[in-house]
Amino acid sequence: MSVAVCDMFMVDKSVMLTSGHQSADFHFYRYAVFDGHEGKRAADFCSQRMTAEIYFSHLSEKKTDEEVKELLRQAFITVEKGYMETLEDLLAERTSLMYDIPEGLNSYEAYQKVPEVVEGINRINCELSSGTAAAVALICNDKLYVANVGNSRVLLCQTDTNSVMKVVQLSIDHDLTNDDELLRLSQIGINTGSLRRSTRLGNQENTRCLGNYTVKAGYKDFEDLAVACQEPIISEPDIHGGIRLDESSRFLLLMSAGLYKSIEEAIGTDQVNKYIAQIVVEQFREQATLTGVAQAVVDRAVRLHHDWYMSNSLSHPCTPKREDITLVLRNFNYPMPNAITSPSKPTVIFNN
Repeated sequence: MSVAVCDMFMVDKSVMLTSGHQSADFHFYRYAVFDGHEGKRAADFCSQRMTAEIYFSHLSEKKTDEEVKELLRQAFITVEKGYMETLEDLLAERTSLMYDIPEGLNSYEAYQKVPEVVEGINRINCELSSGTAAAVALICNDKLYVANVGNSRVLLCQTDTNSVMKVVQLSIDHDLTNDDELLRLSQIGINTGSLRRSTRLGNQENTRCLGNYTVKAGYKDFEDLAVACQEPIISEPDIHGGIRLDESSRFLLLMSAGLYKSIEEAIGTDQVNKYIAQIVVEQFREQATLTGVAQAVVDRAVRLHHDWYMSNSLSHPCTPKREDITLVLRNFNYPMPNAITSPSKPTVIFNN
């Protein structure tokens, strides 16, 4: 499930959020995508709590880039702590249920003897595994700051002096393709040789996230993580900023991994960020509204993935799972020649 942050919209596993504040001498806008796994519990909580943490953090008093970046870092830490505290009742319930399983039984025997107890424990374990990737973009007095954990992406699209489009990825993909993350894991004792051939760490793909109590508090229970001397999957965000937004800044994209992964899988491009930006530019020229632009981009990704599967169905006996797609689009000054009137909002969010 993704959740995005103007208004809040809710879809399967992601949460998206956009919000803003203006006064005579200070203004800020915030945009975010929370792409959850194992249900929506973590994505829902973190999206709502992150809004509160930033809104009540006295942002207007922060005078330097480092102060704003520290504010974002502390927001991620506080949201993670708050989420883990909400799990105390679940942990107590699981402990109580475990006492109801007769001693000396293996998993199969326990299910045969007390199936309702085992099913209850499995349900709780699934909820405890709920976690979320998070990408947050903050515009504060015309400067952009980006913080993220996991593999949701933030792209800033700019033009140079020759009007050539430049696409800058401001987020970090925290997964097993990231050499810096593999180095971090090796420094805490994990053999990364086998991880390079894998796509998962413990019970998830990302090397950083918010939530997922199971793999954080219980990482010793996972064979590939048990040797670590400290928690291998962390909530510490990578943060970039502040980036001055000027006339060269054209638009900002925040997306769940489902968007770029669908395109990568379908066409095999190693320039997927540029490819997505080009689709956005095409749709700016064709569509009359920002909603139309965002919807067309998501529709293109879905269609590419579907066509790829249909043309390779003989080699794929099972239908490949496509992740939920969330796209947040903030237009700064890219022209829309077919717009009937100027869009009332510079931001649009679309999900599939």
